[in-house]
Amino acid sequence: MVSTGYAVLLYSGLLSSWLYLCIKWRKQLFYIHYFVIFVLISTISSLTMRYAVLKLWNLSGDIPVAVIKFGSLFDVIRYIGSLLTLLFSCLGWGISTNQLSGVTLMWLTFISFTLFLVTLVQRVILENDPFLHFGRTSSGTRFGAESLGYLGRLLEKPEALMLDVITALLYATLISWIYESLVNILQYLDEQKQSLKYDIYITLYRCLQISFCVTVIGMAFAHV
Repeated sequence: MVSTGYAVLLYSGLLSSWLYLCIKWRKQLFYIHYFVIFVLISTISSLTMRYAVLKLWNLSGDIPVAVIKFGSLFDVIRYIGSLLTLLFSCLGWGISTNQLSGVTLMWLTFISFTLFLVTLVQRVILENDPFLHFGRTSSGTRFGAESLGYLGRLLEKPEALMLDVITALLYATLISWIYESLVNILQYLDEQKQSLKYDIYITLYRCLQISFCVTVIGMAFAHV
């Protein structure tokens, strides 16, 4: 709980700094700068709701389901918004181009909206999210969480397994698109001899490689 509180303060500081920079350079802003504000606000909201869940659990041992579901909703918005902002950056929006093509925007809208709906149904309505079972004390929940675990809940709900597959494919599409766009913009910046921007994107590329490796290792340990 303490670490979550510190994370809220950290992201609040980042949001304040970003807002200050946006106000300072308000005449040179692109839409992507506003997307960053949206991602920071959704991240703070998600962490605040998670902090509230942990606080209520420590105080009373009973957590309203609505509070947990709102936390999951903000978490979904935050994660999808982060991926879209990263994709916009890799597409060069505001860097190498001032606007995206209509086809690109159409596919972005379709994939993001579909991913949001599927993830919303999966995590909030079907409760296919381990965090939703935190502090839930019903016998069915205890059996599902303790005896069967995450895989058991999927087997009990075939529709949840199907949504998991669809969600994985949509995330794979976005991540593949991010990687391909990042490689393309690196090639473009190298050809244009824009060394400063090229160095920034190379750093982003390496950070994504490290993040991907850490995520895969974390997922592997989580399922051991």
